[in-house]
Amino acid sequence: ELPKRRRVVKFDFRQPPRSGEQVVTIEHVSKAYGRRVIYDDLNLNIRRGERWCVMGKNGAGKSTLLKMVAGAVAPDAGSVQLGASLKMGYFAQQALDLLDSDLTIEEQLQKDFPNESLGVLRNLAGAFQFSGDDVDKKIRALSGGEKTRLVMARMLLDPPNFLVLDEPTNHLDLATKQMLVDAPGTGGRVRRRDRSPHLSRLVCRLRRAHGPRSTGRASLENPKSQIPNREAERKRVFDGSVKVQ
Repeated sequence: ELPKRRRVVKFDFRQPPRSGEQVVTIEHVSKAYGRRVIYDDLNLNIRRGERWCVMGKNGAGKSTLLKMVAGAVAPDAGSVQLGASLKMGYFAQQALDLLDSDLTIEEQLQKDFPNESLGVLRNLAGAFQFSGDDVDKKIRALSGGEKTRLVMARMLLDPPNFLVLDEPTNHLDLATKQMLVDAPGTGGRVRRRDRSPHLSRLVCRLRRAHGPRSTGRASLENPKSQIPNREAERKRVFDGSVKVQ
């Protein structure tokens, strides 16, 4: 028997509010776990319209940096300041634990958005490949990829203007990855590298985490291999003429 073909519903995402020009300012940040120093005097500035990717080997401090930006972890020294009019959407694998396993997909969305009509919520679910009877599935029965899609749907119905994504596409199929690419523009994006060339369009700048004692100004590197067949965009991005929305 052929696998069930999922129907993807077109969903018109709402536009997020406009953020201030400065999105995140990190100044002289240090962070250590015991005797292991992860960051020492780190400085980074993210402006509206920029899209950053944090890359590095395991244990280099990628998730730690994103957690400090999201406010989930405090630096030992220095400051992490968020800009004006900022509405953050933070995705990490731990976000899957915030779902209520006793609810169905539809019940979870109704709980999260009690003022939205059932039609809007069903269209949102359909856009993330939960169509027909799928919305009646219990969350405890969902796969890791299905839970990730549901968390993304909850985050994007009322869209933030700043996205912080920690390996968001580990369990997603191509259709849902394209959904993320097509989602409304935000004031800024920071995401951790997740081996997904399909999402290379989300990335303009790289911050490479080098492990213990990552220091100084954030590096700007040309991720040539990460943006295939986009020569015009590379030139626009890396000659300093990135258009700020």
